[in-house]
Amino acid sequence: MAAPDITHRAGGDERRAVNRPVVAVPWSLNGPPARSRWRGLAAFGAIGEAVAHIPVIDMHLTEAPYIGIGFILLTIAGLGLGGLLLVADTPRVWGATALAGALALAGYAASRTVGLPQIRDDIDNWTEPLGIVAIATEALMLACAIAYALDRRHGRVPAASR
Repeated sequence: MAAPDITHRAGGDERRAVNRPVVAVPWSLNGPPARSRWRGLAAFGAIGEAVAHIPVIDMHLTEAPYIGIGFILLTIAGLGLGGLLLVADTPRVWGATALAGALALAGYAASRTVGLPQIRDDIDNWTEPLGIVAIATEALMLACAIAYALDRRHGRVPAASR
């Protein structure tokens, strides 16, 4: 699909239509983007969360394959949400951001408290550097999603995006 664009020729008044591609999202993201003031920070958090998991994927695929697969999914989700937050921060994208952040934080807390099968050595290992980066960025995602929800509730998000 292309949208016509009228451009001027350098030498005079002549105008011609130029077809430029239009990016269309193939699924509903629940309305137009909110362009929330929190989207840049949330995108930073989502991409940071994705990057924090990349170095430990291989190790976890060997040690506890379900954790490695979970880290792959978190990486994909983080990169996808980071991009969507920048171009289409709709209520569904914000909901997915909150969910991803909350589930990742819950998984981290479980792995450090009661432990998870096949990786009990992470119990009480709260100071692992990549773990700190992961929980900081996941908390940022969740905090921004909550701030967006509060802005929306109090009418600080443009009406077209509600």
